[in-house]
Amino acid sequence: MKNTIKMSLVAALAVAGLSTTASAGGLEEAIKGVSISGKMEVEYDYSKTNTGIANAEDVNGDSWDLDWDVTAKIPVNDNVTAIFGLEGDTATDTKSAQITGKGNVQATKVYFQYANGPVTAMVGKQGIGAPWFDDERANGVKALVAAGPVTLAAAHFTGANADADANSNNALGASSVGLEATQISAVAAIASVGPVNLQVWYAQLAGITALTTTTPNNQLNADSIIVMADAKFDIVNVGFKYGTADYNMDNAGAGYNALDDDAEMIQLIVSADLGVATPYIGMGMTDSKQGGAGLDLTNDTDSVIDFGSEQLSIDDLDNAEAFIIGVTVPVGKLTLDASYVMGDYDSYIAGDTAKATAYNADLNEFLIQADYKMSKNFNIGAHYSIAELEYQNTATSKVTQKMDAASVSLEYKF
Repeated sequence: MKNTIKMSLVAALAVAGLSTTASAGGLEEAIKGVSISGKMEVEYDYSKTNTGIANAEDVNGDSWDLDWDVTAKIPVNDNVTAIFGLEGDTATDTKSAQITGKGNVQATKVYFQYANGPVTAMVGKQGIGAPWFDDERANGVKALVAAGPVTLAAAHFTGANADADANSNNALGASSVGLEATQISAVAAIASVGPVNLQVWYAQLAGITALTTTTPNNQLNADSIIVMADAKFDIVNVGFKYGTADYNMDNAGAGYNALDDDAEMIQLIVSADLGVATPYIGMGMTDSKQGGAGLDLTNDTDSVIDFGSEQLSIDDLDNAEAFIIGVTVPVGKLTLDASYVMGDYDSYIAGDTAKATAYNADLNEFLIQADYKMSKNFNIGAHYSIAELEYQNTATSKVTQKMDAASVSLEYKF
């Protein structure tokens, strides 16, 4: 199907050119108004994990991630635009030289966009664009209506996928192995009132599978509400997010995850732009019924509702509290950011499927990031993270797991 779509576009352009060979402006007319955008990224990642368990060896890993995408926007008429995108993303393990991530070229966008005054509608394969996700895509319909300071949005999608986040780096909770959702229906109101930008979202999520490796056959349905607000008062920025989801887990089997668990998170971040630096401080909290199913439905820690750092996230943890403090410093074309996260949550020992006894677990992470904007469209980025988890290994002993992670990336956008 992907090849057919690609060849159809090429054939259409070829026919347009051939049918007007007598005119020197044939090809120019065929591609008139077409805009091309995209990116190319080369990234090297390294990680090292010491489990803290006696006689267990360190787990080292490194890989290359080669990513590119191209999007074409083609005017159809005064109101309709055809949008088509291709992506290639290959992650290769350095030691084995084996491809560990996506190694194919796929169509990431195939949709028509209708725009007429305050109304915009999109039909086809496109980005979901809701706070439960990052850049996941699905087939569906999305509509936006601008009414003064308020924009109303509604969307319905089928067959969502997490292929844009193929390599999870979340070290906490159950490991994500992907996302497939048969139905996603969402409505939202987005408004700007004075210094405040506000978003209110509601979604019904049906047929979500494979959220965790521990319960790979779970079928989850959920009703979820997310409220996000940010406000700027002179040099001070305040960001607030609240999310809740009522999960209904089918086919979960026996034990704690067979219950109908809820997920809830609240977070607040305050920053001050001092010109020479922007310090920030924040906190995030979850309730005590996460059950391994949080609000971030991606394969990584990338959704806007998540709270954490590079390796750590509290999204699917029970009764978690975490605090972050950091500073961003611009130095010409270079931007430096250093942050520290610390917190605790409830964990359970292996084999305690009923989760009758909760043990306190501690977490912390130091992260430093650097971004160098060499030119308008070319950026060099790097980060280094040190993280630790101290948790109950047995009923009478604790272990400390240590994790290092680093990356260097080169990105060109056009």
